[in-house]
Amino acid sequence: MNNLSGVLPPSLTNLTSLNHLNLSYNNFYGKIPYGGQLQALPDPSIYSGNQGLCGFPLDKRCEITAPAQPLSFLNNEDDDNSETIWFYLSMSLGFIFGFWAISSSLILKKRWRYAYFRFVDHIYDKIYVMVAVNLKKMKRKCSLASE
Repeated sequence: MNNLSGVLPPSLTNLTSLNHLNLSYNNFYGKIPYGGQLQALPDPSIYSGNQGLCGFPLDKRCEITAPAQPLSFLNNEDDDNSETIWFYLSMSLGFIFGFWAISSSLILKKRWRYAYFRFVDHIYDKIYVMVAVNLKKMKRKCSLASE
């Protein structure tokens, strides 16, 4: 009764020193992993209260279709899904509006366009000089260290 939910991980079969396991009255669904120490615990009561579980040691056979999901998962998904959609929609609209606001001002105003590209060239020149000076210093240090 821990309010756990989801599919039982197949890695449960890797447990080696398992004497007792009680997963009852949670919100698990899907096929119960088979193998390892779980085979030594054939008591179906350890899985009772989990309506979505199927497979050994329960009498309920697993269907090939997708497992039933708990109601709490479905309720939360709707809220999260709408928030995610609105987030990406607003981010896309903000990018489109910002891009066209800057691009159209550069297209329509000749002086702004020249000023912008002069600024970009100036920054490029500063970065180029910084990299060239630092490379020269590093080469000088390497040549002094090798002597």
